Amino acid sequence: MSTEEMLDHIDTNDNVIGMMSRKEIHAKGLLHREVAILFVTPDGYFIFQRRSMKKATNPGLLAFTVAGHVVSGDTYEEAVLKEAEEETGLKLSLSDLVLIKKDHAQSDANNCLRVLYGYVFKDSIDQLRIEEDEGDGFVLIPGKNIFDLPDQLRKNVATSLLDPARYKDIYSNVLALVQ
Repeated sequence: MSTEEMLDHIDTNDNVIGMMSRKEIHAKGLLHREVAILFVTPDGYFIFQRRSMKKATNPGLLAFTVAGHVVSGDTYEEAVLKEAEEETGLKLSLSDLVLIKKDHAQSDANNCLRVLYGYVFKDSIDQLRIEEDEGDGFVLIPGKNIFDLPDQLRKNVATSLLDPARYKDIYSNVLALVQ
């Protein structure tokens, strides 16, 4: 049996003001830290991870290649490297990643400061390891058409990730890594 994940409750300036379980942080809608990486291939495809049906939020939907919480005591940098290895099997270094944005991401299910990185992935997605009970595989999405996906594919992507007002600059900056 695993111990409950503890997260730092933070203020809007990213100062720690307390520590609580992940469950309590989410139940109360408290601000906490998260990290994410969006992989892009040299030919301009994003790699999205299909979330496990066991996930509490967006089960079965496509989301960032890597995403996770920053556990109490870790830095964003430590967390993103741990999450990358857990969710893809890749041992990345900070020099492999490009900081894209740090922003406040808020939805009905989440309230966090998220640091998002881009990463150019030059291998086949078959090389990525799926984390058991967390993901159900990886999918290539054409970057240039991200906001104009066919309905069949669009309904499989987490709705918030298809909001041009929020993500146009993020996707453009990640694509710029390979242009």
